[in-house]
Amino acid sequence: MSPFRNILLYSCGAKGANATFAKALELAHAFKAKLTIVDVIDLSPSFIQWMLRSSAHVEARAIAESRAKRRLERLVSSARESGVDTSAEVLFGKPFAEIIRTVIRGNCDLVVKTASGGGGIRERLIGSTALHLMRKCPCPVLVVQPKRRLPFTRILVPIDVRPGDESTNTVNAKIMEIALSLAKSEGSELHLLHAWQPYGGTLLTSGRARIPREVVREYLRSTEKAHKDRFEEFLEGYSFDHLNHRIHFVRGEPGTLIPQLSSRHRINLVVMGTITNLSFAGYLIGSTAEEVLLELKCSMLTAKPEGFVSPLKVE
Repeated sequence: MSPFRNILLYSCGAKGANATFAKALELAHAFKAKLTIVDVIDLSPSFIQWMLRSSAHVEARAIAESRAKRRLERLVSSARESGVDTSAEVLFGKPFAEIIRTVIRGNCDLVVKTASGGGGIRERLIGSTALHLMRKCPCPVLVVQPKRRLPFTRILVPIDVRPGDESTNTVNAKIMEIALSLAKSEGSELHLLHAWQPYGGTLLTSGRARIPREVVREYLRSTEKAHKDRFEEFLEGYSFDHLNHRIHFVRGEPGTLIPQLSSRHRINLVVMGTITNLSFAGYLIGSTAEEVLLELKCSMLTAKPEGFVSPLKVE
C-alpha cells in the first residue's frame, strides 16, 4: 500500500524551491499521488496595520496574490505536463497554520517544504515554519535540504523500541513503512539504527556508586541483550529482500549518534518519529528530534503517532 496518495507542497519561492518542487513531483510520480501546491502570504500584524492605513491596501493584496498565482500556475502547468494530477492555491495568514488547515481539509498525507533561511540548521528550523509543522501537523513532514544531492540514495531510520509504549511503537511502524517505500522506489541503501543507553550507566561506570565491577558488567550485558533482542524482534516483522541495508546497534545518545552516522555514511534523508508532549501548549516535539534538528545537514522526514490530533482548528 502506498504511504502517500495526496501530497501538499509548500512553495513560497524561497531559494532551493525548484529542487524541492522536483522532489515533490518525483514522489507524486513514484506513488501515483495527487499534488497540491500552496503559497501563503503572511499577513503579519505589522503588514495588516500598514494595509489598513493605506488607501491602496486592497490593491497591494491583489498584487501579492496575483504574483503568487502566476508562479504557482507555472508549476501546475509543468506538473500536469508530466502526468501528475495537480492543483494550486494561494492562502493568507501564518504559513504553518494555513498549511495544517489545508492538510486537514484535504486529507493530505505528506507535506513537502524547503529548508529555508540563512545560517545553520538552528536559524533555518528552530521557530520556523518547518518546526511548527513538525510539532503540529497531523501528517508526515518532509523538509528538503536542496544543497544536498536530491536522490535519497542513503536513508537512515532511527528505531526506538520500547516495550509497552504504544505511542512509540506506532511511530516505529509508520516510519518503517515510509522508509521501505522510499527505499524501494528510489533504490536507496537503508540504514537502520537503534541507539541504546543503560539507565544510570554513567554513574555505574564511573565507580562512584561503589558497585562491584562484575555486577556492573553483568548489568550492562543484560541491558544490551534486552535492547538487541527487542530491536531484532522488531526487524523480523519486515522484509528487506532486494534491499541494500545496514544495521547499526550502537550504545550512545540518539541525538548525538544520528547526526554522526548521517555524516559518516553520507545519508541523504533521515526518517524518524516525533513523540509529542501533550502536557505543554504548542505540542512540543520529542527532545531527540529537536537535538537532531539542530545538527542535521541532510533532508529529514518526521512522522507522529497514530491518533495524533493537531491543536489547530479548521473553520
